Amino acid sequence: SGRVILDINGLPLAEMEVNISDLVGHTIEELNLVGNGRHQLELSGHPQGVYLVKLVLDEMVVTKRVVVSR
Repeated sequence: SGRVILDINGLPLAEMEVNISDLVGHTIEELNLVGNGRHQLELSGHPQGVYLVKLVLDEMVVTKRVVVSR
């Protein structure tokens, strides 16, 4: 499916920037999230493949790879 769950815990309650891109580097989606907990991203409208989800909070950057398959 195209549903991605971000389970964020233990971070300050600040706004995070989320950037989703394909492996070529094209930005698919950008959004801002606030707070800890579970956040759902919907990628079902995008083709199957590998995407990078980058979270930016102040000076901390975390990048994870996700695979969309059907």
